[in-house]
Amino acid sequence: MRAPLARAYRPLLGSTQLQWPLLARTLIMSAAADTPPPSRTAARPATPLLEPTPLATRTMAYLDGSPDPFHATENACARLREAGFTEISERDSWGAGGAAAHSSPTLRAGGKYFFTRNRSCVVAFAVGGKYESSRSGFKVIGAHTDSPNLKVKPRSLRSASGCLQLAVECYGGGLWHTWFDRDLSVSGRVLIRQVGPDGVSSVVQRLVRFSRPLLRVPTLCIHLQSGEEREAFKVNKEEHMQPILALEVEKALNGGGEQPADAREASDVDASDKSPSDKSTGEWVDAQQPALLSLIAHELNVHVADIADFELNLYDVQPAALSGAQNEFLCSARLDNLASCALAVEAITEHTATGLDEEKVILFSPTHPFLPYVAPYFSHISPFILVFQGRLPHCAL
Repeated sequence: MRAPLARAYRPLLGSTQLQWPLLARTLIMSAAADTPPPSRTAARPATPLLEPTPLATRTMAYLDGSPDPFHATENACARLREAGFTEISERDSWGAGGAAAHSSPTLRAGGKYFFTRNRSCVVAFAVGGKYESSRSGFKVIGAHTDSPNLKVKPRSLRSASGCLQLAVECYGGGLWHTWFDRDLSVSGRVLIRQVGPDGVSSVVQRLVRFSRPLLRVPTLCIHLQSGEEREAFKVNKEEHMQPILALEVEKALNGGGEQPADAREASDVDASDKSPSDKSTGEWVDAQQPALLSLIAHELNVHVADIADFELNLYDVQPAALSGAQNEFLCSARLDNLASCALAVEAITEHTATGLDEEKVILFSPTHPFLPYVAPYFSHISPFILVFQGRLPHCAL
């Protein structure tokens, strides 16, 4: 290679002004002429990728399966059961030798327990093998199961410009501009009326989650706004954040809106024949988006008339994913604060997997705010800890 390069340098070095572009081009051409072309069959070096750890995989599964506090609580409880935690009830006696001892587990050293409230909060705790209520303390992990979202209003009926919408409210301190133009769906809790074999009526809770996109909060296309209008745009929560569910096709075809057959069954009864509860039921159905009620009834395999109430919110159906050149980032919705919930469950289950030979109680509670809710249970678990006086020995929040 030296002879060709020397011949190439000679005219350039003799000039009064170096021609750097020509020099660079000559070097490239000389090197290309003297270097054999690379083999097309030669394998390229593989880019190193970080394989997802089991912890990352489980965390993503938890995030994807927990679009609302009710599903987050249910998934946490499922993991606790798998780890050997015993479910107890606030209605039972927890003390040894209590009146309900025959039907309720007794708290004991080395035991692992959990209970829920409102199906939106779970408190799990493990009692150390050397725990003594008169002198031992608590180790505490706290998180909250709720995240900023668009929550369906109690009166969900809304329409505009030939489109069926859902009336929603902004829950929490969300970055609301990030909710535009996303594939949204619905999840939450539904109260269902049912009649048992003995003819006794009751109301049960059912969780619902639509996995396919149902709604969208659209933005105005760029051609219908000037640059100044786009720069000055400010999100109006009551006007801009109301999602579109469907077109008013049935209303356009029939010359007026009609409710589904099940909804008419619940609401088209003579008012004089209704009891006070029936009248309130009809009013509630009339205030709901019929398309939403039909979707819920079909998903839960019930009649629309069986739906007594619901607590629903919207969520982005895009699943959690690993990103980055080496898969080093975990991207997901609801990281605040479901990431803490998932890792808290991992921590308490892993820490107690082989027994807990400590002088403390390990407690996990995903609720917000934490202390006012959980504080009374310190006295349930250990009556000698004076929570009401603000003394929480060995307690780290």
